[in-house]
Amino acid sequence: MLRHYSRCILLIESSEKFKHRKVNGGPFQGELSRRGRETRQLLTMLIRVNPKMSTIWSSSPRVSAELFEEIKLDQPNPDVNAAVAIRSHDVGTIEADTTISSQAPATTSKEKLNPIIKKQLSTLPNLLEGDVKKLMSCFKTPQDLFISDLSELSDTWGNPVTATSLHTFFNTDFRFSAR
Repeated sequence: MLRHYSRCILLIESSEKFKHRKVNGGPFQGELSRRGRETRQLLTMLIRVNPKMSTIWSSSPRVSAELFEEIKLDQPNPDVNAAVAIRSHDVGTIEADTTISSQAPATTSKEKLNPIIKKQLSTLPNLLEGDVKKLMSCFKTPQDLFISDLSELSDTWGNPVTATSLHTFFNTDFRFSAR
């Protein structure tokens, strides 16, 4: 999306049930809850990665659709298939002797990683730069990483605790559910 549009905008859509309340907290309501803390943590991480990002709070799906129409200003929609097909090694290769993991054989050339994908993956919780390189070498596209199951992540990662943490993060549903 950052390649297609010139501005980065985050849309936060509040639920209809909060519309008539005096204080509209949406997902931030109940500051002491675990869900509220996790949501604030993810929002903070997103803002740190994209400091020029604009944030818009919408009160309903209808208002969100109207906002998107005004924001896009007759710009075409991005090609979803092209965005999903961006691979982690689309930049090129550099010469070096490396071993990516204990399962992979030593290679004589190292693929130069896509800096955009590398930057986005480095914002994931509990991952260092070496961890990101390992993930990018094992999964060709970010979509492959996000849809992988727990056993595949554990086999690739070698650490079941970190693999479980990543799998939980990728499969968390952040939509508001009324209880």
